[in-house]
Amino acid sequence: MAVGDAVSLALQRRPPASEGPDLERFADLCVDLLCVVSSAGEFEFVSRSWTRVLGWEAEELVGRSFMDFVHPDDVEGTAAEYQALLAGKTLTLSFHNRYRTKAGGWCALSWNARQDDDGRFFCTVRDASSEADLALERQRELAQLSLGEELAQVGHWVLDLSAGAPRWSPQTFRIHGLDPATDTEPSLEDAIGYYHAEDRATVAAAVEQAITDKEPFEFRCRLMRNDGVERQVQSVGRPQLDPTTGEVVAVFGVFLDVTERERELRRSNAELERFASAAAHDLQSPLRTIMGFGELLRDELGGQLTPEAELYLERIVAGADRMQRLVAELFRYAQPFRNAGPPEVLDLEALVQGVLEGAVADVRAAGARVELAPLPALRGRRAQVESLYANLLANALKFRRDDVPLEVFIGTERRRGKTFLVVRDNGRGFDPALAAKVFGLFRQLDPETKGMGMGLALCKRVVETHGGEIEAEPTPGEGVTFRFTLPLADD
Repeated sequence: MAVGDAVSLALQRRPPASEGPDLERFADLCVDLLCVVSSAGEFEFVSRSWTRVLGWEAEELVGRSFMDFVHPDDVEGTAAEYQALLAGKTLTLSFHNRYRTKAGGWCALSWNARQDDDGRFFCTVRDASSEADLALERQRELAQLSLGEELAQVGHWVLDLSAGAPRWSPQTFRIHGLDPATDTEPSLEDAIGYYHAEDRATVAAAVEQAITDKEPFEFRCRLMRNDGVERQVQSVGRPQLDPTTGEVVAVFGVFLDVTERERELRRSNAELERFASAAAHDLQSPLRTIMGFGELLRDELGGQLTPEAELYLERIVAGADRMQRLVAELFRYAQPFRNAGPPEVLDLEALVQGVLEGAVADVRAAGARVELAPLPALRGRRAQVESLYANLLANALKFRRDDVPLEVFIGTERRRGKTFLVVRDNGRGFDPALAAKVFGLFRQLDPETKGMGMGLALCKRVVETHGGEIEAEPTPGEGVTFRFTLPLADD
């Protein structure tokens, strides 16, 4: 029982002044606003806190109806609560309203009232202005969040384990083709039912994993909207733990419609493939002409050229040769994506074994040892995945150390709630500051090493084309680990 409630009850049962303590004085010391209201609804007693909070003196309130000070918008609700107490429908009453202050403003109050045998009401009243301000601020924040989600096309959802059903933000309703104003939140089973039949197991497994393993998750799946339109969506989530027990009490997720982004990526990739193919074909002929005539000019003039002219000619031929190699690399960058066809289920372990067999001469020449761990089946495009592993292997062979035999590990790791495919070596490594830049076109880790800086760019493009992500974790002088995700067949 609150202090104010205790004082109110004591006032209700108080003995004559000669028989007990001065409870009115005690009431004046109470932080809550205390009052006694007659059966007719008029103030009979108010504590001094009314003056502190509302500005009214006791003599300005006593004899007045307590309804005289209620905000016009709250009169109907307050009167209904008061009549329920008068009719004996309840012994105690709790309600909120706004009360006029002497300065002309309004103050939010929280009332608790109890009626005695004589029909009088003994009330404890609390200043709820700060609570009302916080509630209003929260409403504003929620409105801003809803607007931000709508503009960004991002929704969120919360699965409360105690309730067993998800709560959706307004934008999540819209992504599903539903109206947040009229449609109701579905059950968990119905929510998963909105996904494509082939993707429902992936979604259910991700949520179950968050609950049982307390791990975050991320998935990209096909969503069938309420109007039958198929959309590509991406969801990222994590469990929420009870701070006391450490057990999962809810799962929180962010929901993003990536359909247009996927469409734009496919369009950009198609344009890049057409450009690379055209460039590789159209530039080869003039480059061969430059190199050919350069060599003819050198043979024709023999020793007649001055040292300076000989230097110029060498630079012309070297520049044309470099340009020809760049064009060849550009063609190699585009080749795995031409006429790639739809994804298929791949035996990744057998595929990588084939890549290793094709590179056996280079592996032996480098004195390298390659460890191949068990690998899962994938859903992908064979030529592209082969190119991915071939380039990562070539990168390890190229950047090995001279003083340590090269060791390469090809396998998997479980991180951040996902299965990552891994290629790790004990080679030279590189500066961690370059980890995000090594996947750029024509980005060379070592300018003195032979190559045009296309291999890792191709790896990144293969992974992203499959909807995955790739990262590099280098340690200078100790090697580098490449981690990437590709769609698993059992997903």
